[in-house]
Amino acid sequence: MCIRDSLDEWWAEAAPLLVAEQGDGNSVKSRTKKITMAGEPRELAADDDMPAGQVTLLGTGHAVRLDAQVAGWYLTGVRIHGSRHGDSSGKKKFNVFVCDEKLNVIAKHEFSPSGFTRGSSKWLTFNMKPTRVPVKFVLCVEFPGNTEDGGVLVTRDGWQSGDSFTGVPGKKSNIPARGDWFIRALLDRPKDAAPLKPLK
Repeated sequence: MCIRDSLDEWWAEAAPLLVAEQGDGNSVKSRTKKITMAGEPRELAADDDMPAGQVTLLGTGHAVRLDAQVAGWYLTGVRIHGSRHGDSSGKKKFNVFVCDEKLNVIAKHEFSPSGFTRGSSKWLTFNMKPTRVPVKFVLCVEFPGNTEDGGVLVTRDGWQSGDSFTGVPGKKSNIPARGDWFIRALLDRPKDAAPLKPLK
């Protein structure tokens, strides 16, 4: 089966569940039909779970490529490890873009960064409506509230796998990161779906 056939097959299944509304060209809102999930989320990560530093970005985002290995998974949440620093109120919402391999937006979600605290890095979980994702997809996390005086620091490891980079949809920025971002996907499947191959 060629790549185009695989994409066509995925879209044939996903189209009835995903409806994208294009606004001003810079934002995309995604809707999904109500789906009862199995309630057994699996965590998918690119990092090695060994912190080696933290990075705050201005004008771009933290992006990570992920591979679910098989089709049929739904993204139900994102986990981010980080902290706040400097003069940052934490009031301005940040964006999580769910994209395909070419950074085409599948869904966009907004969350408050107020849970990140100064000086103490920790994992935070941000839940979202189930969104079907292709086997290989990209999560882009953008903190528009970051300034030169403060913002959110995202943790990275020290292994340059090539799966993490800086960039957001619509901006020509694809600079490899010095390590993999501590940004993880929570994947689940519909309650009545056939068993899927476990994530490695």
